[in-house]
Amino acid sequence: MSVVLSTGTLPKAITWFSSAYTGALRCSEDILSTNTSAGTFKCVGDITHNAAHQTQQRVGWMPSTPFRGTAFLLWFNLFVIFLCTWTGTRPRVLKPAKFWYTHKYYQVAKNVLCPGASVFEAIHEYWQARTLITETKGATDGQMKLVTAFYLGMLGVRYRTGENSNRVLWPKQYAFMLNKGMVAWDARSSWGLNAAAINDKSDSAGMGQAFTLCNILWALWIAAHRLGNHLPLTPLEITTIAYAICAIVKCPFWWHKPKDVLTYSLIDLPEMKREDRETFESLVVEDTYDIDGPEEWSSRDAYSLLGFARAQNPVPTRATSDPLEDEHAAPDSVVDTNVKPVDSLHSVGETNSSNTRSIEQTHVKPPIIILKWDIDLYRFWRWRLPICALMTIFSAVHLGVWNYAFPTTAERWLWQSCVILSTVSAFVSTLFREIALRWTGPMSILRVGFFYLHVMCRIILAALVFASFRSMPVEVYHVHAAW
Repeated sequence: MSVVLSTGTLPKAITWFSSAYTGALRCSEDILSTNTSAGTFKCVGDITHNAAHQTQQRVGWMPSTPFRGTAFLLWFNLFVIFLCTWTGTRPRVLKPAKFWYTHKYYQVAKNVLCPGASVFEAIHEYWQARTLITETKGATDGQMKLVTAFYLGMLGVRYRTGENSNRVLWPKQYAFMLNKGMVAWDARSSWGLNAAAINDKSDSAGMGQAFTLCNILWALWIAAHRLGNHLPLTPLEITTIAYAICAIVKCPFWWHKPKDVLTYSLIDLPEMKREDRETFESLVVEDTYDIDGPEEWSSRDAYSLLGFARAQNPVPTRATSDPLEDEHAAPDSVVDTNVKPVDSLHSVGETNSSNTRSIEQTHVKPPIIILKWDIDLYRFWRWRLPICALMTIFSAVHLGVWNYAFPTTAERWLWQSCVILSTVSAFVSTLFREIALRWTGPMSILRVGFFYLHVMCRIILAALVFASFRSMPVEVYHVHAAW
């Protein structure tokens, strides 16, 4: 006796659930009649994941069986995906706390939709931390650890500019002060840069990663065992494998990065000469996270909470060219020629924020940057192709369901099309030096278009994963006798 659900559009939720569950109960004895005394089920014949070799017997909702059943497949795989995305997220240090949690949730959502982007982010932050350690090796005698370098990159240190205002101390700014002798490495404890103090702020990152890794390995072992015994996997299990592989790739890069740090270090900068102060200001990456007043942010920072950056605000033109400033200046920033005198640049103790900017800035909102390569950091032309290929792993894993017996032919074709498009778009979009929401010519359509095409394909694939549960080959619920 077999239960075949409609291969057309999905019926209403309540009707579908009741009919599928009732039908599964009626046919469970016939379908799983190979029940052994040990409570396991044997699969007869050579069953591969090719649709041509699968039987035509299809089922909907299946009651729980040892290590299988629809409910088990749903909760276990979704739990592993949750671990891969939630515990694999390393948010910045933001205040007030409500924005930190919002940033955390947005980062998880971004990891669910674009896991490849999180792989890119992990590689970027790791090399940023390694570069900081290398650049300050002479000033620190090689004593700076990865956890300290990561903490600086997480916006963990800020400097006061007024009673209720502060600004982010970027890693290159700290490296500049160390190498110029403005601050001493021995004073790192007063700046909150001691590795032990940072680890105390971290939320047991090692334990969380170990727990996640154990569940990932368990999911991969189940998949390998089924494939080794010619038992098919569901699209949800293939998707779980893709998330697991992305998490494994990120793990070595983020192993030393602090997790869930809620408080930043607030310090006072030393006095600087005018030339040093100008160089210091030129090393600012962006000013989105600066607080020029009470610690309140507006809703305009939603993209920043997602992890996307904004282009740096306009920088002043200078009478003399400094190679260091030219190297780190934002290439796409708008230059305002109406420059105020800079004789008011003194120590950081000044409370007037206009003294530290000392320019008339335009009121044009800087564009949102979704992805940007750091040419100096990556040696762009040397490493971009391997990194771009690495970012396509998530989409490429879905090719393993190429010949899966979906409920309808249209769904199978849609799956195959979305897998190809998501893989190609993930590779092509990351080849561009920058993806920003602004018009710079016809290439802007390609830059942004490939990114949104990837997101759209990811949403369609997720919908197909859950829609496939309404009618699956019965072999999906078979388990090997060894279980």
